[in-house]
Amino acid sequence: MFINKTKPMFIIADHFIKDADAFWGMVKAKMNEIPGELHLHAVYPSADMMRAVCVWDAESVETVDNFLTQTFGDIVRNECYRVNAEVAVGLPKAEVA
Repeated sequence: MFINKTKPMFIIADHFIKDADAFWGMVKAKMNEIPGELHLHAVYPSADMMRAVCVWDAESVETVDNFLTQTFGDIVRNECYRVNAEVAVGLPKAEVA
């Protein structure tokens, strides 16, 4: 697990899923293969499983976006962005070693 010793950068990944069965099957299969520099805090799927929002902690938006693109290819379109932690409500607590 990635422990961020500095102020965490929370990143939202908004997923627009093209093939729900393939995507969620890959999520289940790949959960243990998340690189150490990424920390997945939460996954919030829509009722129909065709959209999802995930909360990550990573060094950059590009790190999350690259991992998602390499892992899921074209079965999903992802929009990743940095959270404004100063005004956000309900962010996970930072993990500090």
